Amino acid sequence: MSRSSPVLIPHEIGENGAVDCECKSVSLERKGEAK
Repeated sequence: MSRSSPVLIPHEIGENGAVDCECKSVSLERKGEAK
């Protein structure tokens, strides 16, 4: 299970990555709307 864990653990990394992506997406969208 230890070896399979790393493959299922990305759930946490995915959450952080999703938040980062959303933040960047919102930033780009806001910049586009501002212009």
